Amino acid sequence: MLLSPDLQLSLKNGLSRGWKMLRRERQSSMTLLTVFSVVLLLQIFVVCLFAVGSVQSLLVAHGDVQLRVLTAAGDRSLQEFYAALHAQSFVDGITFNSDERAFHITLTSPNAYAALGAFIAQPAWKNVVNPDVLASVSNAESRVGSLVSVTRSIGTLLTLFIALTVVVLLLVLGGIVHRRMQNRKNEAMLEALLGASPADTLIPQATHAGMFILLSLLIAGVVVMLGLTGLPLIAGSFSGAALQLHQQVIGSLLFMGPIILLLELLLAPVVATGGAALGLKIHS
Repeated sequence: MLLSPDLQLSLKNGLSRGWKMLRRERQSSMTLLTVFSVVLLLQIFVVCLFAVGSVQSLLVAHGDVQLRVLTAAGDRSLQEFYAALHAQSFVDGITFNSDERAFHITLTSPNAYAALGAFIAQPAWKNVVNPDVLASVSNAESRVGSLVSVTRSIGTLLTLFIALTVVVLLLVLGGIVHRRMQNRKNEAMLEALLGASPADTLIPQATHAGMFILLSLLIAGVVVMLGLTGLPLIAGSFSGAALQLHQQVIGSLLFMGPIILLLELLLAPVVATGGAALGLKIHS
């Protein structure tokens, strides 16, 4: 057995007492509202992090590079260039516009511009591609690199905000547990005199806090999804890049959202236990 009989009994009794405490909670609405506010803020930061990732994906997807070819370049040379460039791992897609006499290339990542420039600079293509495109590729690399750097900085900042929000949630839970212990001071003293173990006190408080976190997570998840779905109705019809960003964020959340929610539900008992332990530490 992973747990001793005494700990199993403490866990069983603690879960039962925590559920009873939740049912008897007089200020359950205010407690739920407080926890929900912090959890909703956490979910908003997570959605913003998804949005930043989607912006990076759109920068790559719309980082179309135009390579104009020389007028003297024959069809065979163009075909050889097309085949050689298409085989490169840094190229996501390539098309040729005969009217413009230019290749349109989509790269796999913002870091691929340097590889594209090195490929074009090979002596084999000096009679195929206009040398001036090297400057345009360099400019595109600088522009996209700056935008990606900004989005990465924002992503790092959002990650910091998420970590700080988790700390705030722990402090909020600690405060709730501390206030509850103050209200039942005599009962807590009696439990201590009867030989209650630390687990006998911690588990009910953690169960009580965990219930509020689980409810808040579910409600906040619904609120966020409804908000994202209804955003075009509130802000007006999206178009262009805004529409693509909205669709990408929704698609990412539909794919990763259930996994993120599951991870949050699994971490909820850990956060609840941490908050309860903090509250009991403050109380003592």
